[in-house]
Amino acid sequence: MVPKEADLHGAAQALIRLQDVYELDIGEVAAGKIGLVESAARLSAQDCLFIGKHCFNGGVLSRSI
Repeated sequence: MVPKEADLHGAAQALIRLQDVYELDIGEVAAGKIGLVESAARLSAQDCLFIGKHCFNGGVLSRSI
């Protein structure tokens, strides 16, 4: 099953909330590191751009950068 656009926006919003709540470094999150846990999962440049646009469109300008 392929995720729908609403699912992608929900995932982006969840990552933004996690970053805010736990004060995570977005560079580390993109590299697959969350706190002390390292994962093989990485965010591509396209993923980061999507999240940045999502922040910008939602009025969260500081996170869109």
